[in-house]
Amino acid sequence: MVESRKILFFTGVVLVMCGVFVACNIYTLIPIYPHVSESLDVKTQQVVFGSTLFTLFYSFGLLTFGAISDAFGRRIIIIFGLLTSAITTLLVGLSPTIESLYLFRAIQGFSLATFAPVTFTYCFEAFPARYRTLVISLINTGFLVAGILGQVISQVFADISHWRDTYYFFAISYAALFVMTFVSLPKIKEACNRGELLKTYRRIVQNKSLLKCYGIVFTLLFSFIAFYDGLNHFYSDNPNELFMLRVTGLFGAILSFFTGKILDKWGDMKTLYLGLFLGITSLTLLIFDPSFHILAIVSILLVSSVSILVPTMITIIGSIAGKDRAKALSIYSFILLTGATAASPIAIWLSFKITVLLLIFLFLANLLLGTSLFPKTKRQSARL
Repeated sequence: MVESRKILFFTGVVLVMCGVFVACNIYTLIPIYPHVSESLDVKTQQVVFGSTLFTLFYSFGLLTFGAISDAFGRRIIIIFGLLTSAITTLLVGLSPTIESLYLFRAIQGFSLATFAPVTFTYCFEAFPARYRTLVISLINTGFLVAGILGQVISQVFADISHWRDTYYFFAISYAALFVMTFVSLPKIKEACNRGELLKTYRRIVQNKSLLKCYGIVFTLLFSFIAFYDGLNHFYSDNPNELFMLRVTGLFGAILSFFTGKILDKWGDMKTLYLGLFLGITSLTLLIFDPSFHILAIVSILLVSSVSILVPTMITIIGSIAGKDRAKALSIYSFILLTGATAASPIAIWLSFKITVLLLIFLFLANLLLGTSLFPKTKRQSARL
């Protein structure tokens, strides 16, 4: 564990930057479907499959690299992952056909998956408890900011130059982050338990409370991506208003900066309920009035909801898993992104109104799952 505050600060800053830029590429293709389809002379639905492939292989990578880091070390996997991500992202920008776009987006997704599960474990091993929650919350805030920032960046490049420039920009960014992590990430003594891998996963799968947590986790990025993907089709004839709705949603991510303090003051149960309440309330507003101004408010509230729920679920899972925390968080990352994988196709198939109703149902189901996570005595004391 690192003790120097200066090193811890710089390490935290670098990891948060990496989190933002890595997560941006989950979303970069969403606003530029029409640009890519026109450039490659294919249907928009074919381009959407590129996002699905990315998140699918990203999800596989999340499970794979968490275990591989036990053998090769967290620091090496993070650094090597950024280098390979720079190469694969460049290849996405150079894709001459839809088939090559599929291939390179899939490889890009797999290589970018080196970051999330390995970094969470690295944070538990490198940072003292008093800094750890803040750093993990900031990394998750970066993931959520990236959900909108990635779309904004790709749309700006597509509008002012060419969609391919989006991926050239991120390739250069990953190369720069590779150098920064290689120079700055401290080597740490890693607490690995290589022989217990299967036993650990078996314990996790048999833990009913963790399974309930994973049920909630599946819906978080699913809700986020399904909403913005559905919005992309709902507002396809108004690109300027769509751009403003994306930018407005960034304000919702600010709440994630305070999640650590909210957790300390209110506890995990009340914080979970707060996040779910914001999600249900925001989406219910759309049933009565889907106007631009209401959509802007909903965009802020929904992002706020996910901003609270993501770090809260990490805290709850880490608490329940105990010594199995590292592997439990690897599975958390996998399930989070599996939900994201399912979101885009569903948002394409369903109308925006039906998508909103589906998301309300999922948040209500999460409320039931969340309530069952806590003992009755704790729920009663929380009301006092």
